[in-house]
Amino acid sequence: MRAVLLFIAFLGLSVSMVHSLRSEPSKTPQVGVLLAGRPEIFSAPLQSFRDGLSGQGFIEGQTVTIVPRYASANLEQLKQSADELVSLSVNVILTSATMGTQAAKNATATIPIVFAVAGNPVASGFITSFDQPGNNITGVVNSGSELGGKRLEVLKEAVPAVSRVAVIGNSRPVQQAGYKKSIEAAAKRLGIELLFPDVLFGKDLPLAFQQAEVWGADGFIALSQTLTNNEQEQIANLATKSGRPLVVHTARGAEAGALISLNDNNLDIFRIAGSQVAKILKGASPATLPVERSSRPELIVNLKAAKRLNLTLPNTLLSRATTIIQ
Repeated sequence: MRAVLLFIAFLGLSVSMVHSLRSEPSKTPQVGVLLAGRPEIFSAPLQSFRDGLSGQGFIEGQTVTIVPRYASANLEQLKQSADELVSLSVNVILTSATMGTQAAKNATATIPIVFAVAGNPVASGFITSFDQPGNNITGVVNSGSELGGKRLEVLKEAVPAVSRVAVIGNSRPVQQAGYKKSIEAAAKRLGIELLFPDVLFGKDLPLAFQQAEVWGADGFIALSQTLTNNEQEQIANLATKSGRPLVVHTARGAEAGALISLNDNNLDIFRIAGSQVAKILKGASPATLPVERSSRPELIVNLKAAKRLNLTLPNTLLSRATTIIQ
């Protein structure tokens, strides 16, 4: 009789355990976010990323957890942050810029990685092709290096007299070769001389602007890269002090005093990246999830800067502007 009672008790306990296991909610997926820059720079892009996730049913704090890490373009910090996200066993890693994607790639070959712009991802070895990435990495690209030449064209359109332009940023990395080539091709067509001041870190920027002024530069354009992205306010302030027009690649730069910003819409890029992460969380493989392209270029014109520079901008330029800062 005692044996029967023990068996019944054991059976009841087993049923209770099975019921408990079945009723326990599944673990909320975690998305690691590895960003090469300061937190305030990515406030709006991260909200767009959340919008991309929520559009696919993943709500932060409810059905998904976001684990952000920032590294301000410091390679060692990026490596440490990437390793930390891998140790946390996040389900997917979102990265920004080539540096962030490379750090994540070095840290894991199994956790899916989604980049929000990474220069030329094929040349960098992140993917095999845009249609079939081929491994654990996919993402979103912008118009790429062709925008380098277009920024020079826009500067010439805004200030026809410009003839010597300093290109601000670090032109040494391999991923900048395409931008430099695009700018040089545009300069040749437009009859513009170019100067590439030496810049490795943000602290080098004041000297770069001094070099440009001594050389006789009458305008500036900024390379699109992590260094210049983190230093948009400093670059705009230095150009303002020099009294020369500047074309940049972020809305922040235009708001800080640059004459023009021309770039693909960064918020749109992060929104698309959010949608891609959601697809992976639902079971899609990054190896076969095509790289997407942002198709919403953004032209911002700062009329306050134009007034400060005593410039009258052509209607052809103003009519194409997506945003005008009055």
